[in-house]
Order: sequence, then structure tokens, then C-alpha cells
Amino acid sequence: MKKIIAISAGQTYSKKVNNLIREKIKYLNYGLLGLVTILKHYGNLDITMFQGEQYSAEGIFKLIESSGINIYNDCDYFLLSIPSYYSVSWCKEFCRIAKLRYGKK
Repeated sequence: MKKIIAISAGQTYSKKVNNLIREKIKYLNYGLLGLVTILKHYGNLDITMFQGEQYSAEGIFKLIESSGINIYNDCDYFLLSIPSYYSVSWCKEFCRIAKLRYGKK
């Protein structure tokens, strides 16, 4: 069975002013959650979802690895959700790391 890691991208910078309240608020990417649920149920896929919102691109890889997933051996694909224009630079960095460090596209 193929292992897919689904990630809701974080943001390198935000259109909202950074403050303590914004840093504590976490938003769930319901669109990605719905897609992951459908793929897991109907597609019978081994898929795990991570929220990148509170993490740097580097930090999300650390979170994935700390969850027990070996990216080299266990991950066949990344499914990357880009919920905002402000997430594009985060996604570029994520893709750069995925390709250079793990050889993943």
C-alpha cells in the first residue's frame, strides 16, 4: 500500500499582523481534511495529514519524523495543499527540502 503524507502549507509571512493572539489560533484545513478522509475511506490509501500552519517548512519535516514516519522509506508521495497566496513561499521551501534531502518530488 502506498504511503501518502498530506500537508496543509504554512506561511512564511502573513497578511495579518503578527501578534500573540494570532500565534495561538490554529485553523484546520477542512478542504484537505475532507479530501484525506475520502481518499483514506474510498481509495483505501495509507494517508496521514499534517498542519504546517505553526511550523516552518523545516519544522514540518521534523514533526513528520517525530511522529514515527521514516520519510525515506515510508513516504511514496506528498500531497501539498496551498490554502493561501501567502503560503507559496513556504511551499517553495518545502519542495526544495523534499527534493534535496529526501529525493522526493
